[in-house]
Amino acid sequence: MTCDTILMPAPVTLREQDTVARAVQELIQRRLLIVPVLDEQDRLIGLFGVQRLVELLLPKAATTPHGLADLSFVGDRLEDFRDKMRELAGHSLGEHIQRRLHDIRDHPLREYLHDEPVVVHPSTPLTEALLLLYHSHSTLPVIEDRAHGRFLGIISYWHVLERLSARTAG
Repeated sequence: MTCDTILMPAPVTLREQDTVARAVQELIQRRLLIVPVLDEQDRLIGLFGVQRLVELLLPKAATTPHGLADLSFVGDRLEDFRDKMRELAGHSLGEHIQRRLHDIRDHPLREYLHDEPVVVHPSTPLTEALLLLYHSHSTLPVIEDRAHGRFLGIISYWHVLERLSARTAG
């Protein structure tokens, strides 16, 4: 059994020139983990997701390799994180927050994509896809092939587990 048997359309895709503010809006409104980002030829160029969003919210000292493991001294309250979320969703709160939002909200997504997303192809076996899901902790984009990279859809834990459980039940 291969990935082509469980391929699903993505709930939303964005273009590389779409803004960070638009991506944040889609993630929050649709409660998505990732949004595939495509070029004008519908090729996957990267992913933008909640992991990257959280990275943008945290101090840079905590997100760099071997960065700070304990941020208790920062003293962020739950309300402080809510303020940061409002900032990224398009609501400016305070001069410092406004400056930070102004710096990123209108930037194109291509500036904030992670390198080389983990992808599968229609011919990828489901067991291999499940292992990739385990290691990536996220939905996987399905592309035609590495050379062309045309985005075909997504698969998730739920898609794979549903298909595997239906096969063992029947």
